[in-house]
Amino acid sequence: MVIDCRYPYEFDGGHIKGALNLHQEEQIEEYLLRSPIAPLSPDHRVLLVFHCEFSSERGPRMCRFVRERDRTMNEYPNLHYPELYILKGGYKEFFHHFQTPPDQPSPTQTNPKPPRLTQTSLTKPKKGQKTPPGPGQTPQTSQLTQTT
Repeated sequence: MVIDCRYPYEFDGGHIKGALNLHQEEQIEEYLLRSPIAPLSPDHRVLLVFHCEFSSERGPRMCRFVRERDRTMNEYPNLHYPELYILKGGYKEFFHHFQTPPDQPSPTQTNPKPPRLTQTSLTKPKKGQKTPPGPGQTPQTSQLTQTT
């Protein structure tokens, strides 16, 4: 089961198919802990995969919340949810690798955007140094970095 810990407006903007949007501890408590989800049979397991946008804050926090509450309610190793996971890179990374918005062509149908080049040095040049090129002038390679 995939638990999307992002805010509802983020979830509504796109989510992993079948994911549940539980972004508050009270929702987690109500949906997962008051009436724990049982495996379909003794040889099956219930796996919970938590994520947020980047899986760096909200997803891991909710995962820890479930683990702590499950251990408070049950004696280890007899937990309701012994297997908890955090989706590496969050929804952003998942979307980048596995989903294409329905109103956009897939990456194989389009040419990739060329990288955008920007100046990194905005400081005033010291006496005797050349100034960065102005608009319409060709910049030197050392003044550019690639951004995506």
